[in-house]
Amino acid sequence: MRRLVLRAVFLAAAVAIAAAGAAGQETQAPLSNEDFARLASSWNLSLDGIELEIAERTPNLETLSELRKEVDRVLQEAAERKEVVDATIAQERRLLDSLGPAPAEGDAAEAPEIVAQRQELDKRVAAIEAHAKQIDLIVAQADELTSRLRAARGARMEQNLMARGPSVLASQTWVEGGAQALVFVRALAAAPADWIRSVEVDEQIGGGSYIAFAVLVLAAVLLGIWGRRRILSTYGRTPAEERPSYRRRLMAAIAEGLGRGLVPSLTAVSVYLAFLGFDVLVGELGEMVEAACLAIAVFSLATALTRAVLASRLPIWRVPPLNDALCAMASGRLTTLAAVVSVNFFIRFAEDGVETGEAFAALHALIGDSLAALIMFSLVASRLWRDGWVLPEAPAEGRDTAVPERRGPPRRWQLVRLILALIGLAVPVFALFRFYALAEYLALQMIATSGMVAGAMLLHGAAREASSLLIGEVDSATVRMTTGLGFSPQDAKLLQFWIHLVFDLLLIVAVIGLLLPIWGFGWGEAWAWLGKIFTGFSIGSMRISLTDILLGIGVFVLLLAAVRFAQRKLEERVLPNTRLDIGAQAALRSGVGYIGVTIAVLAAISTAGIDLSSLAIIAGALSVGIGFGLQNIVNNFVSGLILLVERPIKVGDWVVIGQKEGFVKRISVRATEITTWQRSSVIIPNSEILSNSITNWTHKDNLGRVEIKVGVAYGSDTQKVHDILLECADAQPKVSDWPKPYVMFQRFGDSALEFELRVYLANILDFVDVQNGLLFAIDKRFREEGIVIPFPQRDIHIRSGSEVRVESDGPRPTSVAREDMPDQADDPGAEPTGKE
Repeated sequence: MRRLVLRAVFLAAAVAIAAAGAAGQETQAPLSNEDFARLASSWNLSLDGIELEIAERTPNLETLSELRKEVDRVLQEAAERKEVVDATIAQERRLLDSLGPAPAEGDAAEAPEIVAQRQELDKRVAAIEAHAKQIDLIVAQADELTSRLRAARGARMEQNLMARGPSVLASQTWVEGGAQALVFVRALAAAPADWIRSVEVDEQIGGGSYIAFAVLVLAAVLLGIWGRRRILSTYGRTPAEERPSYRRRLMAAIAEGLGRGLVPSLTAVSVYLAFLGFDVLVGELGEMVEAACLAIAVFSLATALTRAVLASRLPIWRVPPLNDALCAMASGRLTTLAAVVSVNFFIRFAEDGVETGEAFAALHALIGDSLAALIMFSLVASRLWRDGWVLPEAPAEGRDTAVPERRGPPRRWQLVRLILALIGLAVPVFALFRFYALAEYLALQMIATSGMVAGAMLLHGAAREASSLLIGEVDSATVRMTTGLGFSPQDAKLLQFWIHLVFDLLLIVAVIGLLLPIWGFGWGEAWAWLGKIFTGFSIGSMRISLTDILLGIGVFVLLLAAVRFAQRKLEERVLPNTRLDIGAQAALRSGVGYIGVTIAVLAAISTAGIDLSSLAIIAGALSVGIGFGLQNIVNNFVSGLILLVERPIKVGDWVVIGQKEGFVKRISVRATEITTWQRSSVIIPNSEILSNSITNWTHKDNLGRVEIKVGVAYGSDTQKVHDILLECADAQPKVSDWPKPYVMFQRFGDSALEFELRVYLANILDFVDVQNGLLFAIDKRFREEGIVIPFPQRDIHIRSGSEVRVESDGPRPTSVAREDMPDQADDPGAEPTGKE
């Protein structure tokens, strides 16, 4: 199984390309009954053989993986054949439906040719439906075998993990383990010489092949050196930077790690691929080369990334918030851990080609796995987690240079620390109690999971910083592009959020897929699990595919961008060259947006594989509930469409709706936004606008009238007042010449002679300026001409109490002359007389 894991790592790309090519060359066509019978028989033979294999005994994990691959092959072929069969059935049924229903009893008989064709089509449909039923039966059997293989794998894995080996407390185990270790070392030392002397190598490698082998390795080394220099010079650290930002530190750490770990890793991989290409990985040397390549790659990348991220000698370039002393300690321990893990990998993979005993495996588990686990335990010590977290942020210019210390890690890492500490202590304990396989499993799982999670966090941070650099910066090319397409900065932020979300989901799926084999699921099952996520899995009659969903999202985003681009060009280039008013232009732009969004949604749904007919059935079933529950929303939506079509109001109109007055800013499908004179936004549902009366000052045009009411004192020259008012109106530049201003002598008021000046404006929106100017001008001219604007006044006559009693015996006068009233100064007891 260890060899399978390593080979799967290096050959994954080649296998994927080969599988894609084979799938592209395969032609799916309907099979005859004989051909399908042979194909179904081969499937049944494979499934029966697998069932017999797991019924007689419990195979080992490698055999179970091979059996699972065979079942998956049968399932894949059956699924492909089922698609062809379903398409053929649909095609034959369309032909059969074209003939129409068979005539009922008593109807005219069909022509003999039609009867023969109908019978032939019925026979073909029945035969193909029989194929479909056989495929369904085979798929059900394969699913049952998959469940049994999964259960058998779990039982075998549990049996292996709970198996106990020789006790390391016995001296005999140490003696036998030492002897077996010597055998292992001698076998490794003799492997190169045995390989060179082997007949297979002499026959397969000639003089030219040796040169090609050396050229391949040299090319890999030179490519690694060039790539290292390129990465470091472009993204690496620069001594001139004194206060690099977090983004710069993170990108430089990734560049330094890849650049300095790329050359040895690429060299190791090229050596392995060269051996693999010449097909000379035979004998013990093959195991050694595989093990050495994996060990070198792991050690190089791990140590390079560790030193780049922690930067013990360059604190200004350090990514995590650790102080110098603890950062140096953590870097040293992680480097030691990488060395121990690499040696453990080398021994385990090379051990497959050398015959060793249980004593050697027991000592290796006790020493190697326990040492790695204890190093991991030391990395989660409380001193490192509690006292080492000091964030050396550079202070802003002009501020105090003192940076407050922040002690202690985030609380969410305390659980991680506890889990790692428990596993680190459990590994040597299990090894002492002879559970060596369990100790190896826990150590490998802990280290691999920690490493992959750390790498995923680096990729997560790098992706976020890269997207922020491309989208978040104000002057970035992506922002300029999105702005050119009609997207606002808020839309760019939203796009950045969705990019982060999709990348994080893909990263989580990738990490889980890589961790599944380490957790005991096997590469085949892990790839099958990932394949189901991306290619699709069924829930009832619905099939969900992550690939289709992502494609649907991509189609929606592209179509939405095209719609925004079309709206922007329509608004900037097309509509200004038409005679449409602003409201009509806004309505046309909104209509294009609604139609485009509808098309984008439908296209995205179809691309995602969602059956629109199913949605129509669901919508029909829920129509009654939607009609009652969403009555107001539907009412407002329909009202919004009516507003866009009839256009009683349009964008830019000055309207009065109930107690609200202002300008129409936006008409959406649900509500209309009005900006008042006080610059506040009022959201009015569309249904309320249609159901109430509306005053629209700018419905047909902007022509409007302004009235100025003024009163003058009795005795004023009315003709002079008339002339002054007209002169003030003529002096205003925004007053229209036609219709001409005119003055109305309205009435004789209680306190004044009442006049009204009426003027017309070409743009009623200027009424504030015109009204203000007229009032100032009228006041000024009246003052110059001596015309008085009187206060409202009223004479009130009040009798005193004594006078009321005296006159009560006689007739009451209907009025009292003003001079008969006692003066208030002479009669303090009299009530006051005033004007109102």
